[in-house]
Amino acid sequence: MDLPATFTGTLPCVDCPASSIELTLLPDSSYSLKRTVQGQAGRVEDESGSWSYSSDRIVLVLKSSSDRWSWFAVRGPNLLRAVDARGESIGLRAPADLQRAAAPAAVSPRANPAPAEPINAPLEGVAWKLDELENKPVRPASKTHREIVLTFDPEDGGFSGVSGCNQLSGTFEATWRTLTVTPTSPMRLCRVDDGTERALIRTFKATRAYRITGQVLEWLDERGARIARFELRTR
Repeated sequence: MDLPATFTGTLPCVDCPASSIELTLLPDSSYSLKRTVQGQAGRVEDESGSWSYSSDRIVLVLKSSSDRWSWFAVRGPNLLRAVDARGESIGLRAPADLQRAAAPAAVSPRANPAPAEPINAPLEGVAWKLDELENKPVRPASKTHREIVLTFDPEDGGFSGVSGCNQLSGTFEATWRTLTVTPTSPMRLCRVDDGTERALIRTFKATRAYRITGQVLEWLDERGARIARFELRTR
C-alpha cells in the first residue's frame, strides 16, 4: 500500500449514531483518525496512535494513544472493511467499508515523534491462553481445572504448556504465516472435560497456519478457517 493514504466512509454503531470516518495512515506507522458523529452537529472526535498489519498482512490493526483498538480487513489497496476482534464485519446490514480517497488528507506533523510501539504480540516467548476451540468458547470446567496455556520457545523450536490435567510439550515450525504443531508428550483425557482435550488433539493435527492480530493468536486449518483462538496472557 502506497503511503500516506486516507480512507473515508461511514461506520455503524449498535447503540449509538453512525459516524463518518476519515482515517489517514502514515509511513512511520502512525495514524490520524477524525470521527464525525452523525446527527450531532459539531461533534468531531480526533484520534491518533500506531498502526500495523497482522502477521499475515490480512488485517490492519489500530491502537490509539488511549489504548483503543480497531481492526480493518484489507480488501485491496483501495478498500478497508471494518471488523471486530474476531474478524467479523461490524456492518449491521451491509459491510462497513472505507474507500481510499484520491489524495491523502493533510495531517499536522507530530512534535518530537517517538518510534511507533509494536502492536502485534510475538508468537514466541510469551504465554498464549486458549479462548476458543472449534468455534466454541473454552473455560475451565471447574475451579481446580487449569486454563490451557501455551508458550513457544524460539531457542529450541519447542512449545510447552498446560491443559486440564496435562503438561503439554512438543515442537513447532513457523514462518511468517505457516505453523505446524507436533506434541511429543502423550495427552490424557481428563474425565472432567474430555471433550475439550479431544478437540485440542484434533486441532494440533489440523493446524497449518496462524495469524496474530494485536494480542490475539488464531490457528488456521488448510482452508484458512479459524480452528483455535488464543489471547495474550498478561498476568
